[in-house]
Amino acid sequence: KREDCSNLIVPVCISCTHIAFGSIRMEPVFMILGQSAGTIATMALEKRKTIHDLTYEEVRGQLESDGQILDF
Repeated sequence: KREDCSNLIVPVCISCTHIAFGSIRMEPVFMILGQSAGTIATMALEKRKTIHDLTYEEVRGQLESDGQILDF
């Protein structure tokens, strides 16, 4: 939460079932999570915002322009 801690990105600490985490912890997924975290950090620095102030649309647009596939 914004009031608890600002600008902390933990890409592999996600909320899911044990079964879902089994597939999420595969290397390609970890690489995508890392790319997303790095993109968010870079965007926050470049825009002089906190990560909480970035909109989903901003982040999604950047990830898609970087070639990340977000939907099937």
